[in-house]
Amino acid sequence: MLDDLDHRLIAALRVDSRSPVAALARELGVNRSTVAARIERLRDSGVIEAFTIQLSNDVDRDAIRGVDGFDRTERRPRRRARDPGLSRG
Repeated sequence: MLDDLDHRLIAALRVDSRSPVAALARELGVNRSTVAARIERLRDSGVIEAFTIQLSNDVDRDAIRGVDGFDRTERRPRRRARDPGLSRG
């Protein structure tokens, strides 16, 4: 069950999922450890499935390709062989 803090944290992450834990803690008026524990609990319970990006309307969405390099069971990036079809830049 989600409480008010969970809802406010999720709302803040929806605005910017890259916000540092310290900034989220200041915004929510709680300790950094509380925010970190809440995020971990929300991820472990499946409430938060992924952190993502939102593209500008100016971007050609068909020209963007990406590779998900995260193993969600271990929470560490996996190394993947570089796809020769993907170019840098």
